Amino acid sequence: MQSLNDRSPRPPSRTGFPDLSQARGPLPGVRLKVSDRQRSWLLAGLLFTLYTALSVRTHHRMLTTGYDLGIFEQAVRSYAHGHLPVSEVKGSGFPLLGDHFSPVLALIAPVYRLWPTAETLLVVQSALLSVAVVPLMRRASANPS
Repeated sequence: MQSLNDRSPRPPSRTGFPDLSQARGPLPGVRLKVSDRQRSWLLAGLLFTLYTALSVRTHHRMLTTGYDLGIFEQAVRSYAHGHLPVSEVKGSGFPLLGDHFSPVLALIAPVYRLWPTAETLLVVQSALLSVAVVPLMRRASANPS
């Protein structure tokens, strides 16, 4: 009986990676069964990772544009410190309740209190966008046309 240590390693291919053309899976002929629900959560996780990486990298390269990120970051900071939302970007002490009223910002405030950066808002935004995939996929699979 041949042990794993007795095998001689295959020489690397021209690309420098091992030749996997003869590789077999752990259980030939067995397919991994993934339900629609699991598939939608896997896709949501993948999209969350991609969108978070893209938006945070764009921000770190100082390529985020517009004033909205600054306005909403100041609003969430105000909520996190227990104050009404104000924005210095729009003017000194400008109250945002009449301009950009968003009650969800108050729900983000505890997370922002733990990580007080603009990247926190970008990560929360990517989480909310990616989680929307789950009900959309469920709805699409329920009504095939």
